Amino acid sequence: MRHAHATTVSVELVIRDEVTIEVGDDGIGLAADPTHHSGLANLAARAEQAGGTFTIEKRPDGGTLLRWSAPLP
Repeated sequence: MRHAHATTVSVELVIRDEVTIEVGDDGIGLAADPTHHSGLANLAARAEQAGGTFTIEKRPDGGTLLRWSAPLP
């Protein structure tokens, strides 16, 4: 929230055949290629190692949505 200047953050955890974690905010968004940030690059690498995905979406109404998902063993 500090860097994004967000006033609201949402976190959702869904566990079914896979685990999905979504974190969204209403902040200013991320740089053009945010995967160069070490923390985000680490999340992407861990998702790939687990056979999952990591996506970063710019919300149409402002803010960012991060989605990390991986199949359960």
